[in-house]
Amino acid sequence: MKSREIVFTDRDFDRLRATIRAARQGRQEHEQHLIDLERELQHATVVPSPDVPADIVTMNSRVTVRADDEPPRTITVVYPEKANFDEGRISVLAPLGTALLGCRVGDVVKWTVPAGQRTLHIIKLEYQPERVGDNDEGPGHLVARDGAARRLASSA
Repeated sequence: MKSREIVFTDRDFDRLRATIRAARQGRQEHEQHLIDLERELQHATVVPSPDVPADIVTMNSRVTVRADDEPPRTITVVYPEKANFDEGRISVLAPLGTALLGCRVGDVVKWTVPAGQRTLHIIKLEYQPERVGDNDEGPGHLVARDGAARRLASSA
């Protein structure tokens, strides 16, 4: 459970609610995770994407964390269809993804896994899409047009 204020961008808030609805129409394997994410959304502070603080973990953010006594690792919080554990892309519907989203650098997050409770320290935000005007896909999805960086149009 998170003990501090949780902040979501308005864009993430809307897309996450749609993700929850879509997941509920499919298999129910993530039902507890959907409930947890819904709870986070209900208690979150929602801000316009351009106004999100630079230290908040948003969707497609790349963040360095340290869990319990493990060495630091860098992961990216993504929508379920982009998840790939081996590449460090963690679904927002996974307990770790839900725990990270909306928290700040420096936060200590606790969440429950089958083996018990885990503690996660958020060390550094390596990349936040909103800081560079890339609100769709995450790092590497900006394209140059007329000498300026512009984001690709979202298909969602």
